[in-house]
Amino acid sequence: MLSLVYLTAAGICLALSRASRGGWFLQIFLLGLGAFVPANWHKVFILLGLAYFGQWDLAERAVPARLFDAWCLVVAIGTPHPHWAVAAAWLITLGALAKLSGGMGSADVFAISVLAFGLPLDHSLLLVLIACLSGLAHYAWHHGTVPLLFHLQIAYLLLALMQSGWQ
Repeated sequence: MLSLVYLTAAGICLALSRASRGGWFLQIFLLGLGAFVPANWHKVFILLGLAYFGQWDLAERAVPARLFDAWCLVVAIGTPHPHWAVAAAWLITLGALAKLSGGMGSADVFAISVLAFGLPLDHSLLLVLIACLSGLAHYAWHHGTVPLLFHLQIAYLLLALMQSGWQ
């Protein structure tokens, strides 16, 4: 039942996204791969939100602030086992880095912090490592700014697939 809801919501997410012609194939692949993740409602909401906002970030290099903030709030409130110290460490560290460098957006900082809120430290480090490596590959292919929310989607999906293999 949850897979059917996920696939239906994924189709709606695709219809509402700002994916370019090449981005549609990649997004269909990523959302389809997400159907193989054993998930609960919280994970489904995270995957769909990352897909939607990742496409906004990929196309516009910006996200709709109020909708994104609402998504972050729902994800944080719905986190079953919160890791307060991990999320606070990410928020403070990345907030300072974003302020000093001017290269990282507030949506990236909030997304990493909210995702880390539900992950232990080692998993959150792996999430950020995968997202950064994916972003580095993106930068090597397309010079310019890196849409980190899109790469967080890839990283979260890979982490969820790895976690399903660990359990």
